[in-house]
Amino acid sequence: MYLDLVKLRALVELRDRGSMTAAAVAMGYTTGAISQQIAALEVSLGESLVVHVGRRVELTDAGNVLADQAMTLLFNERLAREAVASLSQQRSAKIRIGVFATSATAFLPEILELLRTRHPGVSVRSVEVDVDAATAAVAPAPMSSPLATRSSRRPSLRSPRIRTIRTRTCRKN
Repeated sequence: MYLDLVKLRALVELRDRGSMTAAAVAMGYTTGAISQQIAALEVSLGESLVVHVGRRVELTDAGNVLADQAMTLLFNERLAREAVASLSQQRSAKIRIGVFATSATAFLPEILELLRTRHPGVSVRSVEVDVDAATAAVAPAPMSSPLATRSSRRPSLRSPRIRTIRTRTCRKN
């Protein structure tokens, strides 16, 4: 027994809308195509799913049970499609940040929190580096960015590949 989601959707639309014509309009099919979908389901299951009542059709008990189950399947199909679609909308990356000890304690927690909330798909690995070696470490790309604090005892980082971000620290009283 093979249950096709299109056929199941036709059965649900038939039950919800009350006629083959209305189901056909909702799905963008012809009335004959809806009738064929229902007939194929009946053959596949070996059960009668509809009965003719005048010019209309009504679902049998088997048709109603199948339509109820189909609703769950169609809902889960939508969830699966949305989950896959959301993957392409998420940004993901792996970043290595070279840090000097004082910069790690001063700035890293705030940076990590911002990344976690704004870009949850980004994973960060910090590597302790000497401030003097930070520029050289970025050039061959073993790390994405150095993070250091400026000190009068240390030279500033100068490289066209390094962008300086000035920040203000607030001291808690």
